[in-house]
Amino acid sequence: MARSDQKSIAERRRSILLDVCMNREVSIASLAEKYNTSQMTIWRDLEDLSRNHYIHKTQTGKVTKNQTLSLDPNIYSRSSDHHAEKVAIALKAIELIDDNDIIGIDNSTTAMELARLFFTKESITVVSNNMLLMPILYGHPKLKFISAGGTLKFSGYSTEGEIAINTIQQFNYDKVFFSANAVDVSFGVSNTDDFETGTKQAFLRNAHQSVLLCDHSKLGQKAVYCFCEIRNVDILITDSEADEQQIRAFEENGVRVIVADAIKDETV
Repeated sequence: MARSDQKSIAERRRSILLDVCMNREVSIASLAEKYNTSQMTIWRDLEDLSRNHYIHKTQTGKVTKNQTLSLDPNIYSRSSDHHAEKVAIALKAIELIDDNDIIGIDNSTTAMELARLFFTKESITVVSNNMLLMPILYGHPKLKFISAGGTLKFSGYSTEGEIAINTIQQFNYDKVFFSANAVDVSFGVSNTDDFETGTKQAFLRNAHQSVLLCDHSKLGQKAVYCFCEIRNVDILITDSEADEQQIRAFEENGVRVIVADAIKDETV
């Protein structure tokens, strides 16, 4: 097979993955029509994506994202809250990652949406305390995953505490992607659980670029524990429902704001 053919196949499969991520489900027939190819070719593409645990094929010819999260209903609930916005934010975030980057990523559900898109990148190293990333990233051909270890926090399936902090701060990160329960220009980035703030600060301590992933519902809000001042946030990625005054306030404080358009309830 010619190199150009291999490249076009890889590009089509990446594009199909983005289609699946942006929609609740897609059909093989509609994908074949969109990419002007046969259903058998699309089937082979989906077999490859399924083998690497990125998608799930149903018996009815539909395709959905692999939703392997955990048996904790709270995780499912958090993941489904503002889901379209989180996917849109992840699609913007993946554009910031270069091949061979060293990435730090926290335990947020938005981070899980971003991790599903790592398939589109080559030879990146990911350091995380998010235990739910393991089944998502399993089988990635050129990704190195480093688990932070530490004390398992069952309610969020993350590792926290001294061991996790010590592991995280050993690395120099090209980009760190993190989230929070609330973010306010004057108060800063904050969380309701102080047990999680130590690992988040450890990631940010050695970050060349810090990227905050927050949907519009968290902007202008304050939680109990502030763990990061606004001046230490390089980029904020939020969704298109964010208040324009809030966006201007962040920009006036030196934060680059990227706004993602969420596509809701559409099918390919």
